Amino acid sequence: MYDCDNQPKTPEEAVLYTRKRNFNIFKKTIPLYDKEGIKIIGRFEIN
Repeated sequence: MYDCDNQPKTPEEAVLYTRKRNFNIFKKTIPLYDKEGIKIIGRFEIN
């Protein structure tokens, strides 16, 4: 992860970081529960 003191050194490194970051940002998972609302029976993924 980059911060103010640690920045990409090349444009290629910045592109790779951006692609990886965007992939993780837009991938959300919602747990699916049984009818009692206690046990997780699956997951719904949103891209």
